[in-house]
Amino acid sequence: MFGVSVSPDGEQIAFVKMRNGGASGSDIFLKPVGAKSQTQKTTHTGWDAFPEISPDGTKLAFASNRNGSWDIFVTNTGSGRAKRQVTTSFEDEIAPTWSKDSKKIAFSKFSTSANQWEIWIYELDTGALTSLVPGLFPDYSPKEDLLAFQRASAGSRHDAIWTIDERGTVETEIISSADESFINPTWSPDGERLVFAAGGSRQSSVKVGRTASRRASRSSSKRPSSQTTEALVSFKGFDIWTVDVDGTNLNQLTSNEGQDWNPDWSSDGRIYFSSSRVDGGANIWSVIPEFVDF
Repeated sequence: MFGVSVSPDGEQIAFVKMRNGGASGSDIFLKPVGAKSQTQKTTHTGWDAFPEISPDGTKLAFASNRNGSWDIFVTNTGSGRAKRQVTTSFEDEIAPTWSKDSKKIAFSKFSTSANQWEIWIYELDTGALTSLVPGLFPDYSPKEDLLAFQRASAGSRHDAIWTIDERGTVETEIISSADESFINPTWSPDGERLVFAAGGSRQSSVKVGRTASRRASRSSSKRPSSQTTEALVSFKGFDIWTVDVDGTNLNQLTSNEGQDWNPDWSSDGRIYFSSSRVDGGANIWSVIPEFVDF
C-alpha cells in the first residue's frame, strides 16, 4: 500500500493497493482512519495511482494508464464509481493536487519535446489548461494560491523543494543540496510548513532559506527577497522531514533502515506516509511531529 492522501477532516485516507505484487496493476481504496473496512474506488486492468482527495471532501482525483498513457481522472468519494477523464494527451500526466476551492487541479505532465516534467493547471469549470513551470509532484497550499513542488537546482542532479504562485510570477527555492534529493513536498494544514522525504548515506551541506527569483517571462518592478543559510545534515536512508515555508526549523521526523516517502499532513496534526521499514514492502504509517529546531 502506498500513495496516501488524507481527507480534509482527517477521517479517511485514500491509498493505492497493488494487485499480485504489482504484476497486474493497482487500484485505489478509501479507508476510515482507525478502522479496518476499505472501499475500492477503482477497478481496472491498468495502474490507478496518485490519489488526492479534494478540499471539500467530495471528489477524488487520480492518475491512470488505463488508456495507454497516464491521464488524470476525477471520481466522487461517496457511493458510485462514475469517473471524469480530465486529460487526454498522449504524454504522461500524473500527481494531481486540488486548489483550496476544489475548482482547479494542478498536475505533472511529461513534455516529450522539452524532455522534462512540467506543472500544469486544469480548471474544472472551463476545461482551460495552463502551463506553469518545470517541476514534479505539485501540492496546492490549503491557504493560498501557492504550489510546492520538486525540481533540481540549476546545475544539480538532485531535486530541491520549491514554491510558486499559480500565476507563475515568483518561484522560491526552500531547501536544496548538492548531494541529496528532497522530494514529495506536502503542505501542513495551516500552510506554514512543508513535509517531504529526503535522504542519502552521508553528511551533506544543505542550503535552507528562501531563494526567490522572478521569472523573466512575467516581469515586475518589485524584486523578490532572498535569505539562505547552510547546515551540515547527516542522512541515512530516506526519511520524513519538515521545514517552515520560510526555510527555517528543519526537522527530521523518522529514522530507520527502510525507505519513507510520500507524506501527507492530516488536519489533526498527524503525518501519514509510505514506508518499507518492516518487510521491504510498502505500507502506510503515521507520525505525530514534535518540533525541535535543527
